[in-house]
Amino acid sequence: MGCFKSEGHRLVFWYDPEQEFNSTLATLGLEEVRILRLDETGSFALKVKLELEDSSGQYLIYAPFAEPDRTRIRDTDTGRTKTTP
Repeated sequence: MGCFKSEGHRLVFWYDPEQEFNSTLATLGLEEVRILRLDETGSFALKVKLELEDSSGQYLIYAPFAEPDRTRIRDTDTGRTKTTP
């Protein structure tokens, strides 16, 4: 995961729908990078962690599912799904 240092990224999202790397996450050897799992961390808790509690740390955000459809966004206020162009 050289993108943290070579490309200057603070957050890397990793979608793994087949869960091929589920069991090997801990062995990646990412010394200064914390791993957050979207199946273990709620959206609100993730937002608080990344924006308020640690706004400078490096994180690999692992999702053992497919990337969501970006044209359909859930409105957290109303609970309705909106379709974007």
